[in-house]
Amino acid sequence: LDQNEEHWVIPQLLNKACNLTFDINTANEHLILSECGRQVTLTTEKQTYPDHPDRFERRGQVLCREALSGRCYWEVEWTACGVNIGVAFKNVKRKGWDAEILRSDETWLFYDYSSWGFSFQHRHQAVFLPLPFIDVKAFLARPRRLGIFLDSTAGILCFYWLSDDTRTLFHTFHSTFTEPVYPVFSI
Repeated sequence: LDQNEEHWVIPQLLNKACNLTFDINTANEHLILSECGRQVTLTTEKQTYPDHPDRFERRGQVLCREALSGRCYWEVEWTACGVNIGVAFKNVKRKGWDAEILRSDETWLFYDYSSWGFSFQHRHQAVFLPLPFIDVKAFLARPRRLGIFLDSTAGILCFYWLSDDTRTLFHTFHSTFTEPVYPVFSI
């Protein structure tokens, strides 16, 4: 996508909005999902979820239930530091010492380093963006928001920084999506 296409892109994004719910069967045992499955909270207390082969063993990781292909748009809001947001293939590794979405070739991720900046990662390659804001404390005190647009046919995954009513293109991955992807989150 080109910055000059913004007048066309914004209405198209909103037309492709999709509702997502977290998959309890993939949630790491240190995550609490809301009743509606649309919010997740990290806790130090281990939850008593039943054993499931799809459950992430490490860190606060969870996939959404919905498999996405074609064109889809969704928005995410968070307040925690060290958050990963992106998409993954269904077969992303979930068990073992290296079952971390940051270490996977099967993920395309945004990573919030909080006071340092942000990075976008895929296949062990990262693009780092330093935090451009002057008042870091004020920035970190507010919830942060991203809009994510997938066009799997065109091979693009775009991340938009959301501020008030503006959407600013933040980063675009160009890739080949050989199968549907699932939104993935890590706290």
